[in-house]
Amino acid sequence: MKTRILGKTGLEVTEIGFGTYAVGGSAPRGASNVPTGYSGANIFESLQTLRKAYDSGINFFDTADVYGRGKSEVLLNIALHYVKDKAIIATKGGNQLAMASKEFSEEYLRGALNASLARLEMDSVPFYMLHSPALKHMTPEAFETMRALKKEGRIGSWGVSVNGVPEAKMAIENGAEAIQVIFNMVEPQMAEEVFPLAEKHNVGIIVREALCSGLLTGKFKRGHVFPENDLRSARFPAERVNNILNVLDQCGFLLEHCESYAEAAVAFVLSFPAVSTVILGCKNIAQLDANIRFDGKRLPADMLSRVREVVAKSPSCAIDSKSLGFK
Repeated sequence: MKTRILGKTGLEVTEIGFGTYAVGGSAPRGASNVPTGYSGANIFESLQTLRKAYDSGINFFDTADVYGRGKSEVLLNIALHYVKDKAIIATKGGNQLAMASKEFSEEYLRGALNASLARLEMDSVPFYMLHSPALKHMTPEAFETMRALKKEGRIGSWGVSVNGVPEAKMAIENGAEAIQVIFNMVEPQMAEEVFPLAEKHNVGIIVREALCSGLLTGKFKRGHVFPENDLRSARFPAERVNNILNVLDQCGFLLEHCESYAEAAVAFVLSFPAVSTVILGCKNIAQLDANIRFDGKRLPADMLSRVREVVAKSPSCAIDSKSLGFK
């Protein structure tokens, strides 16, 4: 599979990465039992899918302690147990597993990393991120803790998974070696506001939500309602779903170049040189096989421009980053 360098980390990562959010399934978090994942995951399918991803050439695996309340890290450890030294594993900390709250103190981050390393059965993780901190959480203490963990050899490199543009800029300005951002056809703000700054400072870009939680695959219809135990039920109210699907309807020209809307959505992201890897989630081998076929895809410049024109003239498809939780 094609690879790119993850900024100043120097890590050579596959353009298509594996996002383990979905394989952890849906797990309640906090007194309100708010769902923290995707419904419908099967443990045995998850293990098979993770292993096949590695065997198919994917080398970058993105996880977090809160995904499945630790389950995703455990499954990743089991599936890749004998090849972990060859894979590039990235995990995150800062979201409490028992409560729906965040914590980025040095004491908490050190404890969270130790717990992640125990679940992964590793002495050091190649890449570690602060997990969706708000601006108020992005303190000198948090950044200094990450630098200290790297100096101690507990992590190889460090970065920040962010929800919005201000957080992305602050992470870059405070020395993050790579950042993880939301970027897709209907949420393209990062391209103009963050990518140039990242390239200037040689900061790698990990893209999540390239398929907008599946809504850019063309498989959903207007009025779709996600089950209550699926995180998307809170993030995608009817108006947002309709706005996204309206944009997709106007982008039928993409099928002149791509076999599906999903392929077009991934090709859109990979058409930006600033992007190091796009992490795609999947719960089974069929979904993985579809993701693998997106390797190396790009959109021609004229189609990129046409997509931007459609989005610019359409009602906003974005969501207030505060509602994204630990994503």
